[in-house]
Amino acid sequence: FIGAASRKHVLSASLLKGWHEWDGAEWAFQPQAGVCCVGPLTPPLRTVTLAGFTRRGMNTTYFERRQRPYQVGGRETFWSTCEKYFVYWCGKESRWKATSASHLEKVQGGKSSCFMSAPAGADILAGGPPRGWHEWTEKDWVLRKDAGVAKSGPSPLELRTVKLGGFLREGLNATFEERRAAAFLVNGREIFMSVDGTHFLFWCVKESRWKGSDTRHLAGAKAGESKSFAGAPVGADILAPTPLVGWHEWTKTGWAYRPAAGVAALGCSPTTLSAAAPPRAGDTTPKASTRAKDARKLQPPPVISQPL
Repeated sequence: FIGAASRKHVLSASLLKGWHEWDGAEWAFQPQAGVCCVGPLTPPLRTVTLAGFTRRGMNTTYFERRQRPYQVGGRETFWSTCEKYFVYWCGKESRWKATSASHLEKVQGGKSSCFMSAPAGADILAGGPPRGWHEWTEKDWVLRKDAGVAKSGPSPLELRTVKLGGFLREGLNATFEERRAAAFLVNGREIFMSVDGTHFLFWCVKESRWKGSDTRHLAGAKAGESKSFAGAPVGADILAPTPLVGWHEWTKTGWAYRPAAGVAALGCSPTTLSAAAPPRAGDTTPKASTRAKDARKLQPPPVISQPL
């Protein structure tokens, strides 16, 4: 009675939509019908519950979607169970916003459509549930002091971890923990720090890919630089259900393709987001002596895109 698109995987990270359905006389194409979620996943997808707004339909729980068709500015979005509304990060204003699902393409195109907006710079997951959102009332923006995130889940909200393997640089073959505090953010989003504090993974906006570097370059990355020792396939999510491999690694002669190198495992740390350690002294300050020899790493890794 139903059929997916030809040669597509039902567990695709892009949530396989566009199925056909038999209506009794012929096959009808249903562009929005298909897979709405895949689970269980490790680490588990997160949820955000909004409350306190006059638009009651938007006072509900939103579920994380990291697949590319739902991303805005290379970031995850959160969707209501009815799929009528979603919450997204607005890079231009550095704040989370909520709007109608019908505005997805407009928002993905760079426009800023919303009915509600969080305080600038506030993270809906870290540092406690933010309140004091604004809501559009068809005439003006109104501050709702008690409106915003009522709760986030799953509880406890544990740090996500990414284990890398297959690189010649031993420091990259390690477990990296999520960091969402403002002092760590690169390009407005979380990074992953190795448990020994020597390396970190960050999302490079210029190249639309995850990259790995030395923590001495964290301040540079926050300032827009993209020095790195490793680069993931372009456009791919580091937390994809299928381990992300096929990274490039910097060698003395240039970038080398490592088909088996990349994400070896995903998981969660017993440490919660609220208890994550602050940056250590030196984590965000690059050493001047390293600038010359690392200048060669400004050359980006070759482009290898990850399929949808």
